[in-house]
Amino acid sequence: MLDGKVLAIRFFFEGGNFADATFDLFGAGNAIGPALKIETSADPNIVAHARDRDEAVIISTTVCQSSPDLSACLGVMTNCMGANPSQLTGEQMRSCMAEHGYPLEPLATKKVGTMPQAKADAILTKNCTALGGLARSIMDKRQGGVDMSQIMSAIESISNEEFKPVARSMVIMAYNTPRWNGEELKQQAISDFSNQVQVACYQGNTP
Repeated sequence: MLDGKVLAIRFFFEGGNFADATFDLFGAGNAIGPALKIETSADPNIVAHARDRDEAVIISTTVCQSSPDLSACLGVMTNCMGANPSQLTGEQMRSCMAEHGYPLEPLATKKVGTMPQAKADAILTKNCTALGGLARSIMDKRQGGVDMSQIMSAIESISNEEFKPVARSMVIMAYNTPRWNGEELKQQAISDFSNQVQVACYQGNTP
């Protein structure tokens, strides 16, 4: 709420009627924070940690897509993420992948050189667009209030075993993002998540 622009409240009355009211939150943190005795601004170190971790996971996914052995790479990626991905750091992810033979930056460039650049660019665009679409769909469900376990259960029904770790990592990242109030903020979160995934995808495949 403190990072949003508008607070939307729905009042329900007897008989089933309701009324909506919105309140401008511009500058509200200066008043709300001291009143509730809480910090109103996000810790930049925590934000940077989360972004670095998420980008490392996304780039790992794109590296695995370029690997000759996709299944083995995704298995390493899943193990590197561990049982509690929210505690993972970007450096830990990069180090773990490199230790198992999947350095995140160099590996992504090797496959590109084995085919004409135009074809490689077309494949890259197709893959990154697909990842962005997946990210948009997952974040849409998250902002819509769908329970995380339902998304994970749906992933288990996917027949392509190699794709499951990628989808799981996307879900974890999405559900580490706050669920916003107000359609405008929700759509912004969906768009930002999709773009974040696509940026990391292109960066992970750029010489």
